[in-house]
Amino acid sequence: MTRHEIAARHRSGHKLLIGYTPHKSRPGLLAAVQQRSPEIIVALGTNKGDKIIIETQPPHCCRIGEWCIVFTGRTEARAKREGELPVFTGITRATHRARRLDSRAMPASRSSPFRQTA
Repeated sequence: MTRHEIAARHRSGHKLLIGYTPHKSRPGLLAAVQQRSPEIIVALGTNKGDKIIIETQPPHCCRIGEWCIVFTGRTEARAKREGELPVFTGITRATHRARRLDSRAMPASRSSPFRQTA
């Protein structure tokens, strides 16, 4: 079964591997994010008030602060042949570099951390 690569991409260009899913669709992306959400929140250095914004139109993306979680367009087999992205376990050096590049935080809010946009 073909599995598709999902990565977190910072606006500065840093990328971290989130994982692989057999479903290259919005539900597949959401399932991968929900399955690993505690680790994603820690690794991407989000703040308490940050929202997870889920794009409803292609290309599908889950935005968290300055990060966007997307399909990379590569299959798992191709990613392993070409070289996998760094895995996002814990706080990574890429996260620290990204934080230094952009130290702005999103404003806090009392609403749900999940919001869909059209």
